[in-house]
Amino acid sequence: MTTLENKYIAIKTLKDKGIVVGTWNETDDDFTNDTFKENMLAWFEEVKKLGNVNVLADARKFNFMIDPDTQIWVNEHVIGQYPDYGVAKLGFLVSPDVFAQVSIEQTIEEKEQAFEVQYFEDEAVALEWLTRS
Repeated sequence: MTTLENKYIAIKTLKDKGIVVGTWNETDDDFTNDTFKENMLAWFEEVKKLGNVNVLADARKFNFMIDPDTQIWVNEHVIGQYPDYGVAKLGFLVSPDVFAQVSIEQTIEEKEQAFEVQYFEDEAVALEWLTRS
């Protein structure tokens, strides 16, 4: 079920699998760090509302470079709080844009996470990993 969709992201819940999926679309010149933060908070609200879910970030079309200050913000205000809401796993479908992918990995590696993180090229493999205990 899709819970939010705008020109940058679609957020859907796979309740039967216990997964919240955020699928990023390509960005444009109007996409800023603030736009990124707003979308991350909307996604996080869905995670908080459901609780005890795992998260899949589909970044295959993500082409935005997350700056270092925003990486810190994401860890403090979103990802760093995932364990408080029962998130045990965070999977990423990787971006072919090497610079965007590196900025995603730097965001995650900014601080040690209290949940498992894996990067995938295949969505079926990612979903299987997220649903495995």
